[in-house]
Amino acid sequence: MEDIPVTILQKFDELYQTLTRTEEMIAVPERALMLDLLQRCSFKMFEETEDYFGSARAREYPQYISPTFGDHAFRVYFNSYSNKIYVDLNREPIQAIRITKETEHQVLCEIIRSIVLVDPTL
Repeated sequence: MEDIPVTILQKFDELYQTLTRTEEMIAVPERALMLDLLQRCSFKMFEETEDYFGSARAREYPQYISPTFGDHAFRVYFNSYSNKIYVDLNREPIQAIRITKETEHQVLCEIIRSIVLVDPTL
């Protein structure tokens, strides 16, 4: 997850196909809509946990934090001024939970789910 935006976009097709093939047929938005949504996001990886928690930009807007990975791994919020979705990632916790391919997919799915939840246009 060195370059999270590229990682998300590269792995999106694989995750999308996996989700739509499950026995339960998980309802996911159309592929084109999801790709557009992900490309409209602004991603930032914070090197230091102190910088992550100290971000003034993030405190200005309601945030969605991961119930699965805790409030220190990543946050997603909609900036009404710029009309963009911001995804802030805390490098140390993200690296710690990325142990296997399965957990990497869980992190990516959780980030995508959070992006969908905060987008007011959906």
